Amino acid sequence: MKNGGSHFLTEIASREFIDNLVSLLKAPTTINSDVKARILELIQAWASAFEGKSNLSHVNETYRLLRADGYNFPPAPKVSSTFIDSSAVSFHGQLDLL
Repeated sequence: MKNGGSHFLTEIASREFIDNLVSLLKAPTTINSDVKARILELIQAWASAFEGKSNLSHVNETYRLLRADGYNFPPAPKVSSTFIDSSAVSFHGQLDLL
């Protein structure tokens, strides 16, 4: 995701992409616990990074709904202000999450 740009961020935050991740979490067959943990970690990190960005709000909405449904997320990561460069909308540092 590093240097992905605004188009890439929009795709990551899209309803289609996020809902596909959620469908993996809710699949009737058990997914690998490491995969499940990673999906939850990514959704949480993206929700934190995208907070206040209306065009990327589906991630925050999904994070809130998953928490309300009882999904256990890891301890919240600290996301620095440089995680998203607002002038270029590119990622720095912690975006090696992908």
